[in-house]
Amino acid sequence: LAGYCQCFACFTTPFMRDWMKISPEIVFEREIAILQKSLQDNSDILKQVFTASDVENNLNDGFMSAIFTIEGPAGFGFEPSKLEELYKMGFRITSLGWNEKNPLAGSNVTGGGLTDLGREYIKEAQRLGMIVDVSHISDEAFWDIMEITQKPIIASHSNSRSICDAPRNLTDEMYQDLIADSY
Repeated sequence: LAGYCQCFACFTTPFMRDWMKISPEIVFEREIAILQKSLQDNSDILKQVFTASDVENNLNDGFMSAIFTIEGPAGFGFEPSKLEELYKMGFRITSLGWNEKNPLAGSNVTGGGLTDLGREYIKEAQRLGMIVDVSHISDEAFWDIMEITQKPIIASHSNSRSICDAPRNLTDEMYQDLIADSY
């Protein structure tokens, strides 16, 4: 397993209030605690990483790497001001939401672009060095991000719409722009 790198996502959505009768904030706190305990319990084989160099060092030292990611910022109220604290904890990738329209952006289900708060969120994430993940967002929000992004972005779990025609997937044009923006 040496050289293996895994993204450990903290997933929250406002839907949790209906689904599980629990706030996404409480879920997020619990997920962070589980991540930290997992690192502690597996410290002989797994280390959290903060940089690409950390991943390379773990590979050379025979450790697996853990990258902390945010899948849906409902767990901290969609607040850009919370990103710095999360960055210090080691979160390096963030999405803007899941399948819901939220204070940051529309989703692949609802449509709708970035909000002003969403633009602020993107700028703050990129200022900190957090990678923005466009999975689950609407087409309009994707193009809004492409207009303002200053750094490469990712689509961590999106597929090709030309192969599987679902609104969550990316078009060929989106992939081309995403790749061109990475160089």
